[in-house]
Amino acid sequence: MIPPCFVNKLGWSRGFFENVGHRELSEEEVHNIHCFWSPQIKLKERVIRETRYMNEMGQELDGPHEPMGQYGLANYRIVDDEVSRALGIPLAPD
Repeated sequence: MIPPCFVNKLGWSRGFFENVGHRELSEEEVHNIHCFWSPQIKLKERVIRETRYMNEMGQELDGPHEPMGQYGLANYRIVDDEVSRALGIPLAPD
């Protein structure tokens, strides 16, 4: 439903997330390559680092691979926004 993301524990500790089950993934559900993008970094309009694409181990990939998530730690609000976008419903107010 949403791109892969690293999520901190805040959603569970605040009671927004609940584990409802655990199961092994089937072969069809496992991606050969897990891709995360790390954005370009600029300092005073000078590019310090270009956008990079990495796997879940932090190893650089040759380029983008779908589905693609952002390389960084997400929280429950980011997950909520992504699910809302995927379902076409309005985002929660700030």
